[in-house]
Amino acid sequence: GLQSTVATYASTGDAVGGVSAVVTEVTIDGDDADVVYTLQFAGNPSYPDQPGAAFRTDGVWKMTRADFCAVMASARSACPSS
Repeated sequence: GLQSTVATYASTGDAVGGVSAVVTEVTIDGDDADVVYTLQFAGNPSYPDQPGAAFRTDGVWKMTRADFCAVMASARSACPSS
């Protein structure tokens, strides 16, 4: 249900010279992780020190829809209402 968000993210990246999240800190406690990242536009830090979280399921690290949508909203690619 988030394909349109991912497509908008790609278009936004093309329009602004690239959008990336650079992870600057990770703290792991079992199957949970706290993450700090900086969102960059065209290689320039735009949103520094953003908090996030991840969880491990079946050996794969994932993030919640809410956290994914928070990152996408900062990248000017808001998720549709769930």
